[in-house]
Amino acid sequence: MIVIIDYNVGNLKSVTGAFKRIGLEAIVSRDEKVIREAKGIVLPGVGTFPTAMKAVQAVAANEDYVVRFPVYNLLKERKEAGIPILGICLGMQILFEKGYEVEETKGLGFIPGYVSYMDIDEKIPHMGWNQLRKTQDHLLLKYVHE
Repeated sequence: MIVIIDYNVGNLKSVTGAFKRIGLEAIVSRDEKVIREAKGIVLPGVGTFPTAMKAVQAVAANEDYVVRFPVYNLLKERKEAGIPILGICLGMQILFEKGYEVEETKGLGFIPGYVSYMDIDEKIPHMGWNQLRKTQDHLLLKYVHE
């Protein structure tokens, strides 16, 4: 079973719909037991790096977020258990050690490196599809064709 974690910072319907379109069952949950049984975890995200990290770290009902379980510790535990974690959009960004959007913010640290601000003339955020140009072979790109 694939679990899409609901930590109040994600477009859950979009992600659920994408899994449905490719014929995979995925459920949205914030239940620790369900997440611990998952064969794969999806961490979606929409918003800013600091907002997502605050949501991941929120554990008390009286905080600004409704999340009532320690997402950070749970994700770390599942990662160390070898469960694959797919970050989508902002969810992928917070997997890195640090982000510089709005302010320097510590990330989950699952991937070495940092996410920096894109100082470009193009409109961001960019919504849409682009072509992928592979610069090297990698297992992650095994089934991706140019």
